[in-house]
Amino acid sequence: MKAKFLKFRRKLSYRIGEGLLGEDRPLPEETTVLPSKDKWSLALTGLILVLILGLTVFTAQQRLSPRHRLTQIPQEEINRLTEEKDKLRDENARLRDDNLRLASAINEAREENLSLLDLSTEENQALLQAYRDVSYQAGFWTYEGPGIRVSLQDKEGIRYDKNTLVTEIVHDADVHYYVDFLKAHEALAIQVNGERLAPTSPLLCVGSSILVNRVYHATPFVIEAGIDDAEALAQNLLNSRTYQAMVSRGLRVTIEYVENIKIEPQDDLIYVEEQVKRLGG
Repeated sequence: MKAKFLKFRRKLSYRIGEGLLGEDRPLPEETTVLPSKDKWSLALTGLILVLILGLTVFTAQQRLSPRHRLTQIPQEEINRLTEEKDKLRDENARLRDDNLRLASAINEAREENLSLLDLSTEENQALLQAYRDVSYQAGFWTYEGPGIRVSLQDKEGIRYDKNTLVTEIVHDADVHYYVDFLKAHEALAIQVNGERLAPTSPLLCVGSSILVNRVYHATPFVIEAGIDDAEALAQNLLNSRTYQAMVSRGLRVTIEYVENIKIEPQDDLIYVEEQVKRLGG
């Protein structure tokens, strides 16, 4: 009897569903099957998209490649020139050292020849003294002895803009005044910011810097000179009207006597030779 009831129940559940018997079991979802024509259309669309993407990437590479070459070639040229510059710099340093050794050898040979000069006569003594003075003034020999140091600086606190007055800046004329003063009092050696001056050395104002020999220097400008009676001349400069005028412009000017100052000779032999040629030597 029980077996018949269970069989009847299964048949009833199949016909009217489990929901009527208190069991809530969801019906199976229907599966959608695309027709064959739609499958081919979808595949073709995907293929077209892939081709478009590939074409876009290829076009972008073609456009970027020339730009890459344009940036790569200059960089390679810069690297080559940098290597060449480093080699030339090393070669220049080597030649500079050779020049210094040759200059030292020349000075030693010159001193040796001068030692053979007969100084028993006043004429030869005067000739030797004149030769030494000229050699010092030409920048050939190292000077060591009493001297004067002059420092020139622009007015303190200026901004170097359109509101800056011309009088608040040190110019080549200011440097020339002290250099000419020292030359007029027969200074044996003069240098500006470490550059030994010769008779034809330029002192030219170029913007905010001054060209000394073949080197540009910015403020402060330090003028050093080896000269006899340096202490008295330093006091004369402090009492001069030009010094007072520079101070009234706001320039920072210091003048001091140096008991022992050392000024090296010019080490740019090529430049010295050019100056000698200009003088007709």
